[in-house]
Amino acid sequence: MYPTDTHQRQQHQLCTSRTHLKSRLEWLSLKPIKLHLWLEVAELKVPIVTTNAPRPFGPYSQAVKSGNCIYVSGQRPAHPENGVIAEGVVNQAKQVLRNIESILREAGATLDHVLKVNIYLADLSDFAAVNEVYESVFREPYPARTTIGVALRDILVEMDVVAELPSEADSTAERVHGV
Repeated sequence: MYPTDTHQRQQHQLCTSRTHLKSRLEWLSLKPIKLHLWLEVAELKVPIVTTNAPRPFGPYSQAVKSGNCIYVSGQRPAHPENGVIAEGVVNQAKQVLRNIESILREAGATLDHVLKVNIYLADLSDFAAVNEVYESVFREPYPARTTIGVALRDILVEMDVVAELPSEADSTAERVHGV
């Protein structure tokens, strides 16, 4: 039976390719160490995909997970279901952050796990308005941040983030000790 959940499908595909590669390596009489090295490279970059954020326009992933780090691609202020772009910079910033939050949730993270944010503004005079939205969703200690004025195609704001999932030991300590 083929898995229906996106993460399960990715794991199934990875396991299937591992099995196929292992049998091919055995057939070629290659040592298992080569298989181990290939698997390390294959697991270095796992795509994160959700229908709760807009689909990419080109050959890139919504996000990529490597180890405990999640790299979310630049998100536009498009609604994931209908592609409609929100009106005004405040509504656009809110939609961008909702899209980012959806992608992070798919990866098992939240906005609290964000370490770095890049904000791209079509007009730097919108900085204060976007800053208010930003401050309403992030808590102290705030992520590191860069804000850049750029020419954006038919939108006012775009953002990308880097997040890190806590290790299992950190999660256990938080549950047990309330840290």
